[in-house]
Amino acid sequence: MKKDLKQRLILCAAVGIGAGLLLNLLFLFGFWQIAQFRLQDLLISERPASGRVVVVEIDDASISEIGRWPWRRDDVAKLLGFLGNATAIGVDIAFLEPGPGDAELRETLETLPVVIASEVRWEDQQAAFLTPIFDVPHAVANLFLDADGVVRSVRAQIEGQPTLGAALATMVTDRTTALPESHRLSFFEGVPRYPAKEVLIGDHPRAFDDKIVMVGVSAIDVEDIKLTPIGPIPGVVLQANIVESWLAPPIRVQPTVSVVLLTVGVSLLLALGVALVGLGWAVLLLIALIVGLVGWSVMVFDRGLLLNLFFPLLALPVSYTITSAVLSVFEARQKRKAVSLFGTYVAPEVARHLMEDPKNTEGRKKEITVLFADVRGFTALSSREPPEKVIIKLNERLSRMA
Repeated sequence: MKKDLKQRLILCAAVGIGAGLLLNLLFLFGFWQIAQFRLQDLLISERPASGRVVVVEIDDASISEIGRWPWRRDDVAKLLGFLGNATAIGVDIAFLEPGPGDAELRETLETLPVVIASEVRWEDQQAAFLTPIFDVPHAVANLFLDADGVVRSVRAQIEGQPTLGAALATMVTDRTTALPESHRLSFFEGVPRYPAKEVLIGDHPRAFDDKIVMVGVSAIDVEDIKLTPIGPIPGVVLQANIVESWLAPPIRVQPTVSVVLLTVGVSLLLALGVALVGLGWAVLLLIALIVGLVGWSVMVFDRGLLLNLFFPLLALPVSYTITSAVLSVFEARQKRKAVSLFGTYVAPEVARHLMEDPKNTEGRKKEITVLFADVRGFTALSSREPPEKVIIKLNERLSRMA
């Protein structure tokens, strides 16, 4: 019995490790990456905003009152003039070509702690930067989308040029070290948003003092709406979230090695569970592991660690299914072997009946008829013939008697 259990454990352990390694190959080669991202998106929730970053948005109501977009540059200059006491101003508007009112806007920009947007376009895998016409600090406002069109992470630089959010974060902090190369994006609830039309009439005179202000267009017709894990967001609001994200404690992403080990670990654990407690009870273990992984991921996300649970969770049903199939084949083979061995002493039908259910081997009180018979000349036969032939002849006689 112990030998059979040991064989089951070794076999199931091998299957569990093999299933985990197979899934890790898919993980390392980038299979189902979008599914991984979308599972992680379920964990993403908005953090409370710090209050340091505010948005001045040129929304539909502002365009209805001031005029269609794009506005004259002197109107933009007038808007920025109300933000003079801000710590830093990011302008998510690319002034790439001359326009009416440039002189007024240039004069205003030169007096403010401002970073304005530039763009990068890719031609034959080479970055081509489109810089503003004004000689003031600028940074790349491009956002990078995953394959499903969702913005989940940001970069500090693109081909050596700072990005808009990172440039503003660097302006307002005394950093002695550079920002990390990339950053998993956090999202913030309650970032103050002020319509441009209200700012232009002086409705919020002190709202921007000592703040980081992000200025941009949120009007629907401009179509600057970005998809994020928490839903669609206007580009200027997303840029404000990016600044907050650079300033806040970062979200750490689970290292690749950790994902690999976790996938193999849960696959092995469930496979051993199938070997020890059987298929029925192993289903409960599978459910417990799923609940445990999900609960653990929620707990550690609250502490700033984002787990990649797609392949560890996938490993559980895969390991259960493969282990069950292999174990069924193994047990059927063991049963056939036992029937074959037992069948040398009793009829094959009796051997199969005894092996179908362990209870069939238990003692029972029953009236039976027993025939005692001797084989004439068996001693001489067994000494004259090889054992294999003796067994065959003995089985033939016993079968006829049965």
